[in-house]
Amino acid sequence: MDTSLVFKLKEQEQKFIQIYNSDFLMQRASEGYPLIKEIIELKKQIYNTEMYTNWVEDKLIMASILERVSVKISTFVGLDEGLKTLQEAIDLMNKDESLKNCEELSKMYKLQAGLFEKNQNFEKAFTAYENASNILNKLIQESTDQKTQHYFAKMQAATYRQFGILCQNLQFYKEAETLLTVAFNLWKNIEGKEIKSLEYVSIAKQIGELSIESGKYDQAFQYLNACEQVIGGKTDQISASLHCSIFANLGKFYYVIHNYNKSFEYTKKAEEIMNQYQIQPTDKLQILEQKVTVQYMMKQHNEGLQTIEEGIKLCEQYNKFEFFYLKFLFFQGLINQTQQNYQKALETGEKLLKDAQKVYGDENEHIADAYRIIAHAQLQTSEGKQIDECLANLKKAGNIYAQIGPKVTDYMYCLEDTIRYGQDYDKLQAARDACVDLKVIRKQIMENLKQNEERINEELELVDQKIKELDGKIAQKK
Repeated sequence: MDTSLVFKLKEQEQKFIQIYNSDFLMQRASEGYPLIKEIIELKKQIYNTEMYTNWVEDKLIMASILERVSVKISTFVGLDEGLKTLQEAIDLMNKDESLKNCEELSKMYKLQAGLFEKNQNFEKAFTAYENASNILNKLIQESTDQKTQHYFAKMQAATYRQFGILCQNLQFYKEAETLLTVAFNLWKNIEGKEIKSLEYVSIAKQIGELSIESGKYDQAFQYLNACEQVIGGKTDQISASLHCSIFANLGKFYYVIHNYNKSFEYTKKAEEIMNQYQIQPTDKLQILEQKVTVQYMMKQHNEGLQTIEEGIKLCEQYNKFEFFYLKFLFFQGLINQTQQNYQKALETGEKLLKDAQKVYGDENEHIADAYRIIAHAQLQTSEGKQIDECLANLKKAGNIYAQIGPKVTDYMYCLEDTIRYGQDYDKLQAARDACVDLKVIRKQIMENLKQNEERINEELELVDQKIKELDGKIAQKK
C-alpha cells in the first residue's frame, strides 16, 4: 500500500469535511465537488480496483457522501450536476450484489425522484419512486421480526405518499388515490384504525383532499374530520404546515357542499396559522387559493384580486408551483368576468390556455378552466353572437373535468352554465342534454354525501322540473 497516497487521502478528506461542515456554501461548492471525486479516485488507487469493489463499508460511506453532496450541488450548482453526482452513488451501490437491495439505496432512489421532480423530468421521477418502493417491498418481505417490518413499512408509506402527491400534481387522480390508499393501509396495519402520528395524518389529509375533487364528499369529511380530531387546537412550528393544509381543505369541503359560513371559518383558521408560523410555500399557496375561492363566493372581488396578486408573486419568487399560478389566473378570469370586464377576462382565459398547454399538454384541469373563462367572455364580448362557440367550449371543459378525476364540482358548473345559456339563447336541446347529465352527477353525489341527502333530493327534483319545462319548449318549436 502506497503510504504517500494514504497521507494524501487523509489530507483531502479533512479539507472536504471542513467544506461540508461550512454548509457547502455557494462559493465553496466548486471546491467540494472535485475534491470528493479526487477522494474516490485515491481510495481506488490505495485499495486497488479489485479490493475496492468488494469493500462494502467503504462503498456505503462513499455513496452516502456522494448522496449528501448531490443535494448541496443541486442547490448551489444546479440540478443536472446534482443528479449526475447522485447517479454515481447509485451506480456504486448497484455494482455490489450485497448492496442492490439495501435501505441506503432505497433512500437514494427516493432522493433521486425528488430531484427529478424539481427538474420536471416526471417520467424518470416515476421510475425512481418505483425503484425505491421495489427495494422496500423486498425488505418488508425479508424482515424476520415485526419491529423491522414496521420500520420498512413506514418508509414505504412515506415513499407512496410522495409518489401519490406527484401523481396528484400531474392530475393522475385515480393513480394518486390508489398510492395514497396503499400508504394509508400500511400505517393502519402498524397503528390500527386510530390515526395518531403526523405522517399518518398527512396521508389521511391527502386522501381527503383528493376525495373532494372526485366528489366523494362523505369520504372526504371522514378523513379530514379525523385529522382535525387528532390535531385538536395544538399547533406548533413543526405541525403548522400540516394544520394549515387540513383547515384549508375543510374550508374547501364546506365550500363545495355550499356551507359558506363554515368554509369561511376554516379558511380563516388556516390563514391565522399561516400568519403566525413559517409554513411551506405549497401550503401557503393552497390557503391563498382557498381564500380567493371564498372571497369570490362572498363577492369580495377587490380583496380577491389582492390575494391573487400575492399568490402569483409567491409563485414567481420560487419560479415554480405552476399548478397554483394557473389556478390564480383562473380566478382572475372569473373575477374579471364578474366585474363585467369581459375583454380582460377573454385575454386572461387565452393566457391561461396558452400557459397551461405549455406546462401540462392538452387535457388537464387548467385547460378546462381556460375553456370555461373563454366561453363566458366569448358570449359577452360578441353580445351573444358566439353562443355556439361558447357552448362548444363549455362542453370541452366539462368533458375534461369528467375524465380527469372526475372533478365533479367544476363539471357541474359547466352543465349549469350550459343550461342557463341554452335557455337564454334558444339552444334548448343543448340545455336539455346538460340537464340529463347534471341529474346523473347529482345522483352520484347523493350516494357519496348522505349527510346532505335532503338538499340533493330537492336539487334533483328541480332538474326533473327543468327537463319537463325544456321538453315542452322543444315540442312547441317543432
